[in-house]
Amino acid sequence: MIGLFAADAEHGASAGFAFDATFFALVGLIIFFGIVIYLRLPSKIAALLDKRIDKVRDDLNQARLLREQAMELLAQAERRQRQAEAEAQAIVTNARQEAGRLLSEIRQGAEDQIARRAKMAEERIAREEAVVLANLRRVAADAASGGAEILLRDSLNAQRRVSLVDEAIADAATHLTI
Repeated sequence: MIGLFAADAEHGASAGFAFDATFFALVGLIIFFGIVIYLRLPSKIAALLDKRIDKVRDDLNQARLLREQAMELLAQAERRQRQAEAEAQAIVTNARQEAGRLLSEIRQGAEDQIARRAKMAEERIAREEAVVLANLRRVAADAASGGAEILLRDSLNAQRRVSLVDEAIADAATHLTI
């Protein structure tokens, strides 16, 4: 066997086992894995990964909770908006109804006032007509009595005047006796 190694040494170590770079890389790799296993690095790496997974899971749960809270707040805001819109619509409706009622009252009040003023004007016109008619009757009565006086004075003699006065006094006496 020694001769084999000697022959290999002469021929360039191609036929036997040689300590080349590949061998040392293999030995280094085995030592590395030995150290990794001895120091329990896989379990530590797994623990670190588990912690990271737990943290990510907690972050996801927290994000889900935040999302649910945000959705709840959004729903509340939408409900408040709908309520505010409904209240605004009710206010507008009430304002329109109130404006209509006030307009109706104003119209009715104006109609009543116009009717009162028309009635007052008619009453005033009627009073003025009565005053004018009374004045007209008085003037007509004065004119008729003046004309009758003139006619009677011219057509009656003294004797007939005295007899008419006596008859009028007697007639007045019969009407005045109780």
